[in-house]
Amino acid sequence: MTKAAISPTYCKTALNKTGIPGYRYCLNPYVGCSHGCLYCYVDTVLRFSGRAGKWGEVVVAKVNFPEVLRRELRRKRAPLGRVIFGTVTDAYQPAEAEFGLTRSSLEVFAEERPDDALRRQSALPGLFLPAR
Repeated sequence: MTKAAISPTYCKTALNKTGIPGYRYCLNPYVGCSHGCLYCYVDTVLRFSGRAGKWGEVVVAKVNFPEVLRRELRRKRAPLGRVIFGTVTDAYQPAEAEFGLTRSSLEVFAEERPDDALRRQSALPGLFLPAR
């Protein structure tokens, strides 16, 4: 596996509507993925996002993602509906060790929406959240 070039950027939104059945919004704190799995469908996202680079070699970290998420969740008309993390990126890819955007976003979500359930496929996200 080649080492991905990681570049920071700023985002305007964190919650994005999704067409994934059972969910209303998705959260993707990164664009691209350093794994570059051959079977992954997400490489088309990078191609159509206007970003140059080969799939698996480019990762963009949305450095203000947790702050933008908090602002969106605090709006008077806060978005309602189920939220899914990492639909077009691996939220726990190696860049997470440097930027901590997924962990920070989960903490924001837990603080702002403590009654909402967090659905996950592994126990890993629970390791990043402080005990209540």
